[in-house]
Amino acid sequence: MQIFYQIFDKRDFQNFSQRLNQTKGFSIWKQLVLIIFLSLGFATASFFIQPISLNSKLPVGLEWIEASDAAELKNILWVDARMREEFEKEHIDKAVNVTLKYWQEDFESFAKNWRPTKTVVVYCGGGGCELSVEVGEKIENALNGGKSVGKDVDNREKNKKIIYILKGGYDAWKEHLKK
Repeated sequence: MQIFYQIFDKRDFQNFSQRLNQTKGFSIWKQLVLIIFLSLGFATASFFIQPISLNSKLPVGLEWIEASDAAELKNILWVDARMREEFEKEHIDKAVNVTLKYWQEDFESFAKNWRPTKTVVVYCGGGGCELSVEVGEKIENALNGGKSVGKDVDNREKNKKIIYILKGGYDAWKEHLKK
């Protein structure tokens, strides 16, 4: 409540309540309609901002990978999809930071480190973070000439690379290292 008072002075509340009393127009019905519209707005927003389920199917060319399985891979190129500030605080050793916000610039950094023999593992903060999936999909499209590999498994096995998405993100990796 203290923060609220820092933003709005007490006089603002007094003026607002005086204006409401003067107009006598903000009836209970108007308040009810306003509450309903606001509720619908929040419900709609929360529907579209749902985190990705760790059991959901990923776009073609991407696959989930557990931290324990990723630890056993050789020749990995780690891609951190988190914001730069988070990356600078901590990240997996030798990871490159590729963000959607700075895609062009960051993808150049990725390209300098990528080799066809490397396995790409993308991660973000953890849980149901969608950034790793979005960045992974862009990388997959870039590596495959701007085209998705489609559902043709034979085609994927010929030179097409699968991009792994670290299940549980950076949080899962830190937990794996504690074991």
